[in-house]
Amino acid sequence: MRPTFSIVISKMNIFAVTLLLFTVANVFQSSESMELNCKFQIYGYFISIPIGWKIFYTCYGELSNERNSTIITEVHGDHLSGRNNSDVTGIILEKETLLTSIPLNFDKFFPNINILYMVDTKTSTIRASQLLQFPNLMYLLLSYNEIETIEVNAFSSTPSLQGIHLNSNKIKSIPYNAFRPLHLEVLQMNNNICINDSADTVQNVNRLIVVADLLCSPLGDMIDEDLRVRIYELSNSQVAFEYSLKDLRDQVSTMEERMQELENILKLVKTHVNK
Repeated sequence: MRPTFSIVISKMNIFAVTLLLFTVANVFQSSESMELNCKFQIYGYFISIPIGWKIFYTCYGELSNERNSTIITEVHGDHLSGRNNSDVTGIILEKETLLTSIPLNFDKFFPNINILYMVDTKTSTIRASQLLQFPNLMYLLLSYNEIETIEVNAFSSTPSLQGIHLNSNKIKSIPYNAFRPLHLEVLQMNNNICINDSADTVQNVNRLIVVADLLCSPLGDMIDEDLRVRIYELSNSQVAFEYSLKDLRDQVSTMEERMQELENILKLVKTHVNK
């Protein structure tokens, strides 16, 4: 006859197990979530010299319960009179030194974000999944972080982007044509590992994208300094050529307009002579 074992679970044991599970659940939840404390204000952002200053109703945010996994679960703060979360179009996060990525879930609270300003964090990668929550984003200002890479198709869900600031990061590589789907007016990438340049006109942005495709490609490490200088010289020559070509086209257009005016005058003269 086999021995039988009986397990007696006392109320104390049940309480201990329940408490343990509750503690584990809380630890897990806290590692997956954070709170955002907002100081709501009207804030001006300087985008570039041609664009100038842009004004947005902004959450100047401070994060609590920072963890590697950053999901915003609560937002606190008092709005300015007559405003609510739907009026918020800007977010500022500064000096969040434990933050390693763009937090998720902003769109749950602020569905109309046009500008994200995030500096002095440990963010290392720009991912498509992080930007998916900002379908109306116009300006992405991520200077002075630790960004090394940009994910393929990172900007596929932000077609309205007009300006990107990535100055003073650690960018080593950029996927080919990463910026091509966009219609950028400003692209700043000064003081990075693979590139040190910026552009604040559409023509210069197109030039800079070509340079980035070369210098920040997987073969970028094989390009020596002399060749890098030559690439910049050629790109600048191309810009100068394009400006000259545009100026020539403008002159031709002006001449055509004047010729048309002369033709109209001649027609009037002939009409009076025939009378």
